Amino acid sequence: ILLRYTSEQWERPMPAATTGVRVRTYDLLFQGSGLPEKLFHEFSTYTLARKAVDVMSKAWDLPVQDEVAEKRRETGARAAQRRR
Repeated sequence: ILLRYTSEQWERPMPAATTGVRVRTYDLLFQGSGLPEKLFHEFSTYTLARKAVDVMSKAWDLPVQDEVAEKRRETGARAAQRRR
């Protein structure tokens, strides 16, 4: 199971609105060795996507690769190095 950050965009709820809303999307994909990735579902919140990944990985005993968490760890480590 693979959780990937897909896109981020700004949307205005109505054409006359002056403020926008940031929309992020996360894809839940199945990947196998030597097989193409298969999209299972697209989420707009990370917490829901992570809950789905946890439930599926426990039920089917599948390994999880969370690219979102990996990127967050990397950026946190780089930020800590810059502060030193």
